[in-house]
Amino acid sequence: MKKAFTLAEILIALSIVGVIATLTIPPVVANYQKKLYVTTLQKEYNKVTESVVKIMDEERVENFYESKGGLTQNAECSETNKDNCTQGSGYFMNNYFDIDKKKNCGVEPCLAASYKTLSDTTISLPSFNYCIRTTRGSTVCAYTNSGKLRFVIDINGADNPNVGGRDLFYLDVQNNGKIKNTCAANASCNSDPCACLKEIEKSGWKMEY
Repeated sequence: MKKAFTLAEILIALSIVGVIATLTIPPVVANYQKKLYVTTLQKEYNKVTESVVKIMDEERVENFYESKGGLTQNAECSETNKDNCTQGSGYFMNNYFDIDKKKNCGVEPCLAASYKTLSDTTISLPSFNYCIRTTRGSTVCAYTNSGKLRFVIDINGADNPNVGGRDLFYLDVQNNGKIKNTCAANASCNSDPCACLKEIEKSGWKMEY
């Protein structure tokens, strides 16, 4: 005669499965989300790199800041008057980036209202020269920082989590066209999102923090 499981045994087994799921599923989901963030970041990083190389090749310059994209943005250029962008970040992004034509950052907000660091302090974003929404759903904004063109990228636009080092990153364009952040020497990704790209690159394009 076959012995069936009692109700108590089934409930105990389900409880054990529930405990195991509670302990294992959140880390798996978090790890998956980090991989997704990094994959999207890498796509935007590659696009910025390709765009810098392309404009330097087309204009036959060895210094990015001798190209139209590296010059000071002309005053007439704005996100609602794209045709007036003849040099600077607005010109560069309009002509070399994959822009979502349906999303106008001059009319609709492309960034979140506020951002936090990994240590939960408020991030003060600068005044940007120009912002776009890419066809991949990322927001890319630009401004001049210490003489370099800095791109601030939110890889999922205004959507959460809006945290530096998770979906918000900084990319600086060097004279030779390389992307290398000019952060403070003691900058920590935990409190300064400027340092997070460096941490990801050092880890072989993994978000290990």
